[in-house]
Amino acid sequence: MTKITAIKKVIEANGGLATLEQIYKQITKYKRDAKQADDWKAGIRGVINRELPKGKHFKRVYPGTYSVIE
Repeated sequence: MTKITAIKKVIEANGGLATLEQIYKQITKYKRDAKQADDWKAGIRGVINRELPKGKHFKRVYPGTYSVIE
């Protein structure tokens, strides 16, 4: 499973909105190796921030809170 898919699943599991903290805490339910790198939180933020301008997967609802684009 990709990080994008895992992040989407975390957001969906939280009723369609998730904060970065929720994503950090729950990401390993969907991607077990997500926390292996020393800078794993930066990696997750990087995935989200790279995808935001594309408008395909995520959108920022509030600072630090994201939803999935259907």
